[in-house]
Amino acid sequence: MKVARKLDAKARAIQIAKIAEKKHVIDLTILHVGPLTSLAEFFVIGSADSNAQMQAVATALRHAFTKEEAPPRIEHSDRWLLVDYHDIILHIFRKEARAFYDLERFWTDAARIEMT
Repeated sequence: MKVARKLDAKARAIQIAKIAEKKHVIDLTILHVGPLTSLAEFFVIGSADSNAQMQAVATALRHAFTKEEAPPRIEHSDRWLLVDYHDIILHIFRKEARAFYDLERFWTDAARIEMT
């Protein structure tokens, strides 16, 4: 699934979440954090069962975005994957790390976006 640059940030966040979902990421949440911070417009947050699954998501996202896209910044550890598209930041956590960091609680004032 290619993601075109012309999509707005909300549509791109939904597409990123759908790509993660196809790689069996669970408990996906999209938060509209733009009105609350200059870090990004949207956060996409999900849980993965393994490092291999997190890497599969990163690979799928690299292939999904067109060559016109600026390459994302990717950071990862054995508990967490961050893919930074500037206006959208994807956070995939191992379940225990997600519970520990609890980004949804930290960003309670952010509107939740449906993936439909």
